[in-house]
Amino acid sequence: QTVLHATVMAPKWAEALDVLLDMAVRPTFDAGEFQREKQVILEEVRGAIGEPDYLIDLEVQSALFPNHGYGRPILGTDATVDGLDRDALQRFWQTHYVPNRAILAIAGPMDEALVRATVNDKAAHWKRGPDVPSPPQLTEATLPFISEITGDFATHSIQLGWKLPSVEHPDIAALDILIAALAQGRASALNERLEIEQGITHGVWGYVLPRHGASLASVGLTPNHDTANQCLTV
Repeated sequence: QTVLHATVMAPKWAEALDVLLDMAVRPTFDAGEFQREKQVILEEVRGAIGEPDYLIDLEVQSALFPNHGYGRPILGTDATVDGLDRDALQRFWQTHYVPNRAILAIAGPMDEALVRATVNDKAAHWKRGPDVPSPPQLTEATLPFISEITGDFATHSIQLGWKLPSVEHPDIAALDILIAALAQGRASALNERLEIEQGITHGVWGYVLPRHGASLASVGLTPNHDTANQCLTV
């Protein structure tokens, strides 16, 4: 998803809406700014591939979702980002960033009828595009999957991943809370056990990615020197 948002004083909502709709309907994609931002993203990609926690996260996702967009890096790769050009970006925007794929949410003291009339006026020339296609069929993963990534890293990381039911499943919210209690923040169970009590790690994380078709849960940690086996045992 892409989100365009603004927080303004209530009387200024119409001006903010005008700017946001102009960004959505008539983006300029300035050529110079495009090239500068492209270089920024390339630097991010090149920096990320030297980080073990980033690499193992990709490994987990690609193993659980082989040959599928869910298993590919959101940041992109050096080749995919370097191959982008302004014309391709404009075509992509015009195809996918269309009103029938958009949601407008406004909170605050304003007249709904006036908001609707303003939107209809400002977005009158925003052309409808193709509806959101059905997601590609998921390929069954070969599990269990164990992988080791070697490299000249200053630290090392360990990560576990599980494929969960689709976002529509009634248990997804509970599983999200479970992972948060297990591995998010200093008060989480794993952080208290591994870092505070035993002092064998200096970083614990966990997350749930709710998705259509299949979701993902993952827990990771950064062991202290020569404590990886202890961390895995716990």
